[in-house]
Amino acid sequence: MGSVVRHTRAGEPVVEDREACRRVDLTGSPWKALLLWGPPIAVVLAADSFGRAGLAIGWPLGFGAMGALCVINAARCRRVHCYFTGPFFLLIAALSLLLGLRVLPWGDAAWNTLGMIALAGALVLWLVPEFFRGRYLAPRS
Repeated sequence: MGSVVRHTRAGEPVVEDREACRRVDLTGSPWKALLLWGPPIAVVLAADSFGRAGLAIGWPLGFGAMGALCVINAARCRRVHCYFTGPFFLLIAALSLLLGLRVLPWGDAAWNTLGMIALAGALVLWLVPEFFRGRYLAPRS
């Protein structure tokens, strides 16, 4: 397919070289995405099985890995949602570490709240930016 010129909802022109972006996009195929994001997601989901200690270790590792992958992907292919989900996951990782270390005095119910914020935030930050801006930002000139 080559370069495509399209306009955002705000009327800004965006030039996409979809094939070049897709080749370096870590989420360019479902298999790549599953292989890279699957293990961190599994760590986050399994952490609760090991109680508070599991959450205190698993969530910072899992969310930290997902955040790092998103930041790397934003730099590699300029995937729009990665600019938002990367810092968000890193923030969730930091908050879960502080919660696990009991630096934040939020109590045990905070894990459920943080989990809901992580889930809702991930969905919104994944879908909304690409709805308005498209999948990839224009290449740097």
